[in-house]
Amino acid sequence: MGKQFVLDTNVLLHNPRSLLTFGEDNAVVIPIITIEELDRFKTHLDAMGANARQAIRLLDELSSAGDIVSGVALPTGGTLRVELNHQEAELLPRGLDIEKADHRILAVAAALRQSNPDAQVVLVSNDFNLRVKARSMGIRAEAYQNDQAGPVEHSGIVRLGLRGSVFREVEASGVEIARLAQEGTQLVESDYVLATVREACARCGAADAREVVYYSDPPRTTWLCAAHLGSEAARLGAEEIEGFYRGRPRAELSFGVGHVAMLEKGYWEVVDSVVRPLSCYRPGQKVYGSLEARNDEQVFALDALLNPRKALVTILGPQGSGKTLLAMAVGMELAERQEMEKVIYTREIVPMGRDLGALPGTEEEKMREWVMPAYDALETLFERPKRNAHGNRAERETLDDRVDYLKRQGLIEFKSMSFFRGRSFSQRFLILDEAQNVTPHQAAITVKRAGKGTKVVLIGDPNEIDSPYLSQGADGLSFIAQKMRGQDLFASVRLESAERSALAERCRQIGL
Repeated sequence: MGKQFVLDTNVLLHNPRSLLTFGEDNAVVIPIITIEELDRFKTHLDAMGANARQAIRLLDELSSAGDIVSGVALPTGGTLRVELNHQEAELLPRGLDIEKADHRILAVAAALRQSNPDAQVVLVSNDFNLRVKARSMGIRAEAYQNDQAGPVEHSGIVRLGLRGSVFREVEASGVEIARLAQEGTQLVESDYVLATVREACARCGAADAREVVYYSDPPRTTWLCAAHLGSEAARLGAEEIEGFYRGRPRAELSFGVGHVAMLEKGYWEVVDSVVRPLSCYRPGQKVYGSLEARNDEQVFALDALLNPRKALVTILGPQGSGKTLLAMAVGMELAERQEMEKVIYTREIVPMGRDLGALPGTEEEKMREWVMPAYDALETLFERPKRNAHGNRAERETLDDRVDYLKRQGLIEFKSMSFFRGRSFSQRFLILDEAQNVTPHQAAITVKRAGKGTKVVLIGDPNEIDSPYLSQGADGLSFIAQKMRGQDLFASVRLESAERSALAERCRQIGL
């Protein structure tokens, strides 16, 4: 005997086609209050409103096949019926208001279980509180899990320690992924590889080294023997030594240096089952004027964003790790180079804390406060001068003036996700920020808006979900990152450190 799944309204608002995913032996039960709730949401001009309308259309289509109260067959197997009865207050614990929609849905599940104790009744809801209430009454309750991919455990970067001969072979011509496979390590098409090879100092045998970036074509990294830094070591501290040598051509590295211990890094990608050096970004390379990678993870993120083969990129990371800044910098550079027509920046409107309510104005004016992370990123990229202590009106207007100029030039556009359905974006650099706050269904719709030549970038932190109906692993960012791994058109990178400030990094380290 199959199960009876009682669906909460938020399941259909999360995924309008969810009622087609419960298996061929099971019955899907829609309480009449759920349909009333869909009717209330259908006029909303946002993603929930669009999902409510789609769910209503699907119910209308299915109900035309027979008596939906008695039950109609679903095209995917199983049955669907609308439950008109079983909303008695007596079935609920004292103190629960039967007039509340959640409690009427809960009463339906309780009545179905009471009328047939042998039946397996499951309340499906993305509302944490409703699931707790149901379980306290002995009713089985689950979140909608069909599109849950689980937390993103892979960083997108595989770290390998290699012998010098293999390292140089990859750097020269690339090698098959099978040759780099190590125990417990599996490389796939969307992966990046951070490889290291150590060679002790030829003069003294010391392996302790300090990193120094030198410029060549492309820029490379070498390490000076920390034990024997020559005449400069006596008068320079560690940071000053780094600053003294950083950016010098390799030919000049011998100046003042008595010993060199090599600890080379390889920044590689997997292309057609071959591991080879990155093709679109190397350490030290400037993006949009002055931006460059500040850590290894940012090197790979910038390569993914610049790589024309990667039509879809996800960047995960904590606050201050540079997700929005990197995406905006690459988007603006590609737009100015006319490799993309424009940058489109969007995000789901999910407030942190209390909602401010409806905002006046046009779509662009309504979005103004929600897209401030993009403005902050542009302000950093513009290297805007600091204001004086009292503030200066002309300087305060500088950022808006420059953004308005970009808009007039057609290089950037801020859009609401509410108007994405049915659209197709060609030759655009589409950034979906705070993607952990969209459902898997919304994320999939956004990705499928990509037309010819468009790159879609989803950025966010699955540990900071503000939506009350999403959890880590069930959010759109995690869903896309998990489902797309291994696809040649896809890349995903997790940024580990907070580069915004020492305070932001310390907060990350202590888990604040």
